[in-house]
Amino acid sequence: MNNLDFKFWSPTEAQAPKHYREDNSVLVLHCDGAPYCYGKWIAKTTIKTGATYVATVECRIESCPTHEDNHAYAMINWRDENGKYIQREHLMSSNLPENHHEWLTLTCTSEAPEGATEAELELTLSAPGKVKWRNATIIETTKAPTRPVKIASAFFTPRYDLQQNLETMLTLADQAGKQKADILLFTESAYDRGITPIQAKCIPVPSASPDDPLGRLGTKAKEHNLNILVNIVECENGFFFNSTVLLDRNGQYKGKYHKSHLPPVEKEAGFSPGNTLPILETDFATIGIMTCFDLAFIDIGHTLREKGAEIIFVPTIGNFMLYSQILAKEAGRYIVVSGGDKPHPSRIINPNGDIIASVDGTADGIAFTEIDLSKSFYSMALGFYPAKSNAHNALHNQRRQHLYT
Repeated sequence: MNNLDFKFWSPTEAQAPKHYREDNSVLVLHCDGAPYCYGKWIAKTTIKTGATYVATVECRIESCPTHEDNHAYAMINWRDENGKYIQREHLMSSNLPENHHEWLTLTCTSEAPEGATEAELELTLSAPGKVKWRNATIIETTKAPTRPVKIASAFFTPRYDLQQNLETMLTLADQAGKQKADILLFTESAYDRGITPIQAKCIPVPSASPDDPLGRLGTKAKEHNLNILVNIVECENGFFFNSTVLLDRNGQYKGKYHKSHLPPVEKEAGFSPGNTLPILETDFATIGIMTCFDLAFIDIGHTLREKGAEIIFVPTIGNFMLYSQILAKEAGRYIVVSGGDKPHPSRIINPNGDIIASVDGTADGIAFTEIDLSKSFYSMALGFYPAKSNAHNALHNQRRQHLYT
């Protein structure tokens, strides 16, 4: 399958870019005149239903005068014996090069769906610009290893008492530990809700003592071999931040996020906004964090995803069910929400927007489930109808960011 025979195709003559080969090994698509451009190189090969294949190609974008996002992309299409699409999926890159003129490797590993007899690789230019493609292959491979992760999202309504809240959090950490969770998320202001003034609830980051709140939670993390995400008030150089802190399985500080979108009431209380959207590395995945009001701004989720986040965690007191499901669907990522008000329980959502674990909000507890980060989610109505497409990438990869900024 390494010797793919590519042919050019465009839906109309007016849209067709220039297309040619360089040195018989590089495929070129170039459109420098027409305002609208759409054309692709296509190659097909027979496959075995149920077998796993990896499609790979290198591309180099040499110009994009319209600054169109995703104007050059590669897809693998699965067709049945009658040539009808069954499934279509983007090839992706895990890391974008700093220099966009460098060669970039795109890849996709997936199982040939039931009924598929043919795999088709398409290399597309969909806006004015110039792109080169080389080393395109479709190769049968072994099935990707599973990546199981056990996730716990705590639910309780803070009691306006620092010590009582901490004891509740420690009890919930014990519950997560008994279920062998890999990570536990606590809600926004779980430790300090309602305590005033802001100076009265500020705690040091990292922990200054095994007896302070982060120190005691770190002890639980180590006891249960558990990563913990906890939201606290942090004072840094005289400024106060709504911070979510990551403690690893040894109870050690691993990173933090300062809430970046603050409603007026938080600004008026003395909080300052964070100005970065970090991703954090754990032993099971790369993760991102959004806090409460952040959830209303979906660009944060897309940015975290582009930076490599595989799961996005959302500690929130006031949250909306719809926002979190939309974020999961659009960004194509697992969303883990820890709520604190009974109408808005904690929940875990898959990249298809489905709630796969939740609590009913009638008592303290945790939403718990095991996910598999190697699993793909295929569904209709993601721009590829009547074919299915992978929810991880389908919507995110069709954004036109230059229109939104």
